[in-house]
Formats: sequence, C-alpha cells, structure tokens
Amino acid sequence: MKKSNVIYSLFRCTQKKYAKLFIEQGALRFGTIREWATNDNSSLKRVDILEGTFSNLLLETSAKRTEIKPVFRDKQIHFRSKRILDYRGVCFFELCDRHFTHQEEYLDRKMRPVGEISKSYFSGFSEVNIENYKNLDDDEKPSLLIIQPKIFFKRIINYLKANGLQENSDFFIREITYIDKNKRYCINEIFPLELFYKDKYYQEQSEIRIIICSEKFLKTLNNQNGIIHLGYMGDIADVYDYYFEDFQMIKESDNQIVFKLPFPSEPEKLNDIMTIQLIVQAYKDELPERSFTIQERNDYIAPLIKRLKDEYDISFIKEGCVFLTKNGPIYCGRDICKTLIGHGDYFYEKKDFVKAIDAYLKAIDCERLCAEAYYKCGIAFFKIGDSFSAKNYLEKTVLIDKTYENQCKEILLNINN
Repeated sequence: MKKSNVIYSLFRCTQKKYAKLFIEQGALRFGTIREWATNDNSSLKRVDILEGTFSNLLLETSAKRTEIKPVFRDKQIHFRSKRILDYRGVCFFELCDRHFTHQEEYLDRKMRPVGEISKSYFSGFSEVNIENYKNLDDDEKPSLLIIQPKIFFKRIINYLKANGLQENSDFFIREITYIDKNKRYCINEIFPLELFYKDKYYQEQSEIRIIICSEKFLKTLNNQNGIIHLGYMGDIADVYDYYFEDFQMIKESDNQIVFKLPFPSEPEKLNDIMTIQLIVQAYKDELPERSFTIQERNDYIAPLIKRLKDEYDISFIKEGCVFLTKNGPIYCGRDICKTLIGHGDYFYEKKDFVKAIDAYLKAIDCERLCAEAYYKCGIAFFKIGDSFSAKNYLEKTVLIDKTYENQCKEILLNINN
C-alpha cells in the first residue's frame, strides 16, 4: 500500500441500502474500469472517459501495454491499453492534513485546525437534491459511509492475500495523483499504474483506490458482479444521512476528527444474523487487527453464543459450527474450514510453516473429520522438523480418509528412516 499522507477517515457515497450491506456483511463492489470510463450522459463527476489513459503523445509504448486504443476528448487523442478496461477497482475519499486549511479559536481559547469539504463533492455522486430526497424510499436515499482507514485497509489486504493475491502485482492500493490532461503528458510508470493518475478536474475527490488486476481473481469477481464480503464492519464504520451543505470538521489535539454532520443514521441492533456473522468471522480468524488462539477465540465468542440463546433461542454446536434456528440448522463448518485451510496454504507457500500449522489446527478444531487439514498440518510439522507431530497427524489423516494412504506412507517412511 503506497500513501504519502496520514489518512484520518475514508468516505464513500452510496445508496443507503448498499451502505447497510457494507455495515452488516462488509459487502463491497469493485466496478470495472470500463464502467468508470463510460459516458452515461449524466452530469455526475463519477464518470471520467480518460480513466486509465497513459499519454496523449505519439510515442513507443512498453511491451506490456498491448492493444493500445485511442480515446478522444475535446479534439485531443489520448491512449489507453484495451485490457485495462476489464480490471476492477473501488474508490474512497481520503481525509488528510491538506483538508484542514486554517485554524480557529474555540471556547477553551485553544486554536484548532479546521477545514471543509464542498457540497459539490457529494453532489458529484448523486443527482438527488434536497427537494426530492424526502420522497425517496429510505433504502434508495443517498448516504455517506465514514470508515476508519487503518483497520479497513488491514482487513481488505488480509482478505485479498488469503485469496492468493500478491500486493503490488495482483492488486494495488494507492492515492490518486492529479495532472492536467489538457496539456501534454506521459505517465512513466509500469502498467497498470496509469490507473492512479486522473485529470485535475477531479481533484476535489481526494481519491485513494484499490485496483484488482489478477486475471484469476477477476474471473471470480465477474461471476459475483464484482462483490466481495469482508464480514461485519459496524465496528469501524458509520452511515450518515446525505449531506447537502458544505461539510465542516475540526481536528483535536489527539488527531481525533470532529465532524459537523447530521446525526448518524440510527444504528441497527446487533441482530441474530449479525451475531452469527461475528462468530463465523472469529472462527475464520478474520476479525480486524487480531489473530486469536483457539482459547482466545472461544472466550471472545462465549458472550455472543449466550446472546443468541437468550435473545433469539438459537443454539450453537461447536462441533461442525452449527447454528440451530427455528427454521432449521445453519451449517458453517465446511465453509470456515475451507477458509482456514486457505489461510494455511497462503502461509505455507510463504514458507511460514508455524503460521500455516496454526491455521490448519484451527480448521481441525472446526471440522474434526477434515482429512485435508490433518494432512497439510502433518506436512507443515514435517517441514519444521517436528517428526512426532507430523507422524501423529499423518496417521490420523489415513484413519479419516484412505485415499491419502499412499501420500502419507511416503512421508512416514522418511520420518521412520
């Protein structure tokens, strides 16, 4: 992740129904660059037909920029690689020191940095005005997400890495640099970093973006309309009603930011689904800024399990991670186990066998009869020279699933010799 500023908050303008899904499930859609660059004949600033252009000069291009296509704007020709249009990304407004432009004195006679964001920034994402806003269904109303950046970026980086992506090759997180594309320009960066340069016309967007360029993961995203799910985000994000005036903020001495905003939308009670999601997220070892031991995880989820039972009459069976609801059981064990094995595989490929073992053991704790987890745990123990544990887990693998017998036998021979 490349950034040059301290980021205090992230903003994202979206409809309230999508803001709620972000809070409840961490649902986040990565749009295609083609969508961003397509002129929909609206006056909104979210459309930039020059997205991903790298030059307006006729010159030799790098070998990686294949199928160069011209883009025309105001009688100028710009150039863009065709394949960049199929990459996906998501954007946020980053609130930084540069947004605090002057100081004001307050009742305690102390001077504090203050700043404001023009209402034109928000209106650039929605054609709704204050007159027709009240007539919209609540879920259709434009709203503002305010997100804690440090935890959010850590969470999304962990998610992408757990899915096999490498930072700065399969995905990039960078601030946007704003340049004058009416003048001659050529972006001398490796492909596809031209996606982090925009025309200065958009500079009030103060944008930081995440770009996905892994062909394999893009296929997955294409099959799910670009949407990923990061898990419950209500601990790091708030939803505010749409703001139709200039947005004012004050920076306190401890770098806490005070927003002069309407009150946040009424927070939803942690309902049964959210509580289940938190438990599953803890089992998957995907809670922000923490990695539990099995005992720590059990201590963390104990009050959540009690809440489910007391308030919703939902019982939890640890073996297999099953939630017994009035409408029938919800089986989560296999999905959790698969995720944890994925974490283990990631660390194994990095040759961090200790962390790989930790992930595989958590998978086994969730699904006691998962032969794959036992087998991979045995291999990882073998890699760190723990022959006793390796033999133990490999022998249990064969007891669970005979199809692993030949694979385990070869390694067990090496251990015994």
